[in-house]
Amino acid sequence: MNDATISLVSIALLVASSTTGGLVASHVVEGDGNSMRPGLCDGSLVVVDRGASPDAGDVVVAKWRDATLTHRVVGFDGRYVNLTGDNTRSLDYWKVNGADRHVEYTDSEGGEYARPLRRDVVGVVDHVLDDGCGPV
Repeated sequence: MNDATISLVSIALLVASSTTGGLVASHVVEGDGNSMRPGLCDGSLVVVDRGASPDAGDVVVAKWRDATLTHRVVGFDGRYVNLTGDNTRSLDYWKVNGADRHVEYTDSEGGEYARPLRRDVVGVVDHVLDDGCGPV
């Protein structure tokens, strides 16, 4: 799906939501990678509800550092959200390059890693437009 089609889908969502009693903060996000296989693949298109509060088990979109992730909420730990892909077995941790992030652990080579904060979650996946996995 190209940018023009995504824009049209976004406009349709805005019009549809405005006719049902008010604007809903939803937008379309394209997936990148295969960490959510088999349900979502590279190039998937999902509608994200920015107003929804995530619960354990929800698929969410999170922006953290330079990445936009579509991953599942495993749980919460204070101000942190525990995320993982359906195609992985471990929680998501990212390398910390600045002092603005809490350090969770340091690896044997001295690299520091952290988890995303609750505020890094953009919204909950409300609908899958295209799973990106191709023909069944």
